[in-house]
Amino acid sequence: VESMGSAPGRFSSLTLDLADQVSIDSAIRSIVALPQTIDGVVFAAGSAHGALSLMTRDSDLRRTFQVNAFGPFRVLQGISRKLSQKASCVFVSSVSSSLPQRGSTVYGSSKAALERMVIGLALELAESGIRVNVLRPGPIDTPMLEEMDPARKDELLNRSFSKLVHSPR
Repeated sequence: VESMGSAPGRFSSLTLDLADQVSIDSAIRSIVALPQTIDGVVFAAGSAHGALSLMTRDSDLRRTFQVNAFGPFRVLQGISRKLSQKASCVFVSSVSSSLPQRGSTVYGSSKAALERMVIGLALELAESGIRVNVLRPGPIDTPMLEEMDPARKDELLNRSFSKLVHSPR
């Protein structure tokens, strides 16, 4: 948003906690209160959980799915009436949704759930002219990737179709 400074007022960002229903509801109210319709939304949420499936606590399972799938779904559901008929909604997933890796079952499953939700949303909102798509990037140099076990990170990079993408910070 800051890099698009040449068009003040046309772009805005909203940060919220997708693990917190109060934060989600507040964000939805803020967006719905905007005077103009929305032409585009990018959902770039990610909560990593790296652990063996049998060692995953219920709270970690729930939080990962809440942040990566349920929260973004709920936000789009809540703001859908503010979307223009030419709106485009983009959800950021992960290659982990289809590239299994030991210790990433919960994370990958949550992103696969997101992708399936996006397919349904795309079919339903297409009737209104609204596009809903998903991006499935490979590894991106972010703080979340830095938290990975070095051996797992190397394995992921070696199995990836592309080189590591460095994100601006």
